[in-house]
Amino acid sequence: MTYLDMSVYFGVPASVCHLIVDRFLLAFPCRHKETWVRFPTRDEMAGMAAEFKECRGVPNVIGAVDGTNLQVRGIDDYRSEYFCRKQMYSVQLQLTVDVKCRIWDYVVGWPGSSHDSKVFTKSALYARMENGEIRPVAD
Repeated sequence: MTYLDMSVYFGVPASVCHLIVDRFLLAFPCRHKETWVRFPTRDEMAGMAAEFKECRGVPNVIGAVDGTNLQVRGIDDYRSEYFCRKQMYSVQLQLTVDVKCRIWDYVVGWPGSSHDSKVFTKSALYARMENGEIRPVAD
């Protein structure tokens, strides 16, 4: 189900659905992460690449990555690190989704002042790309 699907179903803007999912992921117990959000298998990656090519015309893509700031309060230590460009205290959330906006990887908790590129290069997803675990899938 996409954010747009959820917005129609619940009768709220897609941005509200996005915010609710973000907050849910922050509160989501780590012990359940592998059940609901997990790294795709090699076969699943091939299917995801085929879906991206079919829907968007872009070959060898298995996911879209983006980051957002989640507002927080009550930060006493390292206040300046958590104060972001949006003029609020926040933590970073990075999501990776497939072409149907299903989340298959996330990183949460970096201070709000952290640049998206830093969060990405320190992520497990980036490490998997660097070690060759994720490679372009041939047609």
